[in-house]
Amino acid sequence: MTSACPENDLNRLAGLLTLRQSRTCALAWGDRRTHAEIGAAHGVSHWASKKRVQRARHRLRAVGIEPPPGLAARRRSPAFQLSGIDNV
Repeated sequence: MTSACPENDLNRLAGLLTLRQSRTCALAWGDRRTHAEIGAAHGVSHWASKKRVQRARHRLRAVGIEPPPGLAARRRSPAFQLSGIDNV
């Protein structure tokens, strides 16, 4: 059973992640920055920052913590979300 991870509880998660991952996740989940913005802040490509967030998600799920939803889930329009429902 996994527990929900509040977005403002990043200090508790910092001990489970590497330093790079915790800094990246603080920007992604705390400040809600895009992968391109995170990459620019850390001097890496947006693909590298995306991979860091992905690795952090896998690490948190491995210890039973469900990470916050990603940016894509928050940015999808209601019409896009409804397009996947069969009974519309």
